[in-house]
Amino acid sequence: MEKNKKSENYSLFDELKKWSPIFFWIVLAAIILSVLMVAIAKLIPGAKLFLMDKDGYYNVTLIGTLIAGMALVINTIESERKAKEERERHNTAIRLQIEKERIDRLYIKFYEYYKTVYELVEGYDEMIVSLQGLDRLDELDGNHIDTSLVKEEYTKRFNEALCRVNPTYKSRIWIAGAELCCQIPDESNDSEDPGAELEASIDVIAKGIQGYEIYDITESRELINSRKKSIDTFMKHKIEIIELLQITTDNFKLYVADIQKELIK
Repeated sequence: MEKNKKSENYSLFDELKKWSPIFFWIVLAAIILSVLMVAIAKLIPGAKLFLMDKDGYYNVTLIGTLIAGMALVINTIESERKAKEERERHNTAIRLQIEKERIDRLYIKFYEYYKTVYELVEGYDEMIVSLQGLDRLDELDGNHIDTSLVKEEYTKRFNEALCRVNPTYKSRIWIAGAELCCQIPDESNDSEDPGAELEASIDVIAKGIQGYEIYDITESRELINSRKKSIDTFMKHKIEIIELLQITTDNFKLYVADIQKELIK
């Protein structure tokens, strides 16, 4: 019951607050009009003929009509102002919803892109670990320990990683990057624009990894036999991708922050 009373009081207060500006302007207009009529009646000859009745009183009907007309004009202006504010609030709400949905899509596409690129990092990491494992097993061979089964396991892991790496960075990363860039509208030609910087960093990764050598599974034995060179090459590519991916992640955060900053305005 008490809650309902509070709600009723609040509604009444809200209504009074809504109508108080109109009431204020009507009263003010009535005062100004009354003063103006008195001044006109005294200063302009013949004005009393239409401002005052035969008994010498001010024409209440005329005054009421003028006040009603002014009230109608003021009310119309106020209604148009409120309607405009309501339209602006509605348009703002729609814009905010659209931008929030775009941010959600951005996060989804960036996650897919990051995951795809990081698969390449994991592939290189797996090949490096396998080759390092084979190196350690070679050292144990001198102690007459049978390591053939473990070597087979490392070789199998290396071949699986080699198969996983090649198709990943030649097609899937390029596609994932293109899908992410589709979520970034060309809002500015400025190279320092967060969206442009994000697209540029995505492009750097795509072009960079396209230049990496493709290894066929038939080259597996050759890569294993030249482990030192292979480890150095894979490690270099792995570190390069991680660094570029970090730059892209930082640019993505800046871009999303820039969108959210615009939403607050």
